[in-house]
Amino acid sequence: MTHREPVATSLDNETCEYTRMLLALALYDPPDEIKNDIREAYDAKDWRWQECDGCTLVSELHSPPGTKFWPCVRHDYDCWRSTMAPTIKEADKIRTEGDKRFYRTQRAFGVSRTRAAWRVAGVRAAWWLWYRGFWRLRG
Repeated sequence: MTHREPVATSLDNETCEYTRMLLALALYDPPDEIKNDIREAYDAKDWRWQECDGCTLVSELHSPPGTKFWPCVRHDYDCWRSTMAPTIKEADKIRTEGDKRFYRTQRAFGVSRTRAAWRVAGVRAAWWLWYRGFWRLRG
């Protein structure tokens, strides 16, 4: 996997955000698996992390104001991947794996067990009500 390096002369939002993510990985120093998971989401060629909400509505104290929270960007990536699954069962599998990863990644960035668990439960419930309920109504 190749990683984009920020351009030192560019101050555009995308470069600044990518640089913040790299700095956060250096500062918090999570396990390599978590670092790789987050970088995979940021470096994915077929997904634009710049367009995800990155949990900006429930931003963390750990991230600078106006910054996407890195575990949430990865979770948004997993959610996006689940929308391309051929079946609801496969989508559920991808989402379940993503939810577990979301919990572990939040914990690596210093989020309490309780807050991490509530956040996972909240996004999972919202997804289930919206997508599963919608698909069931469609037939």
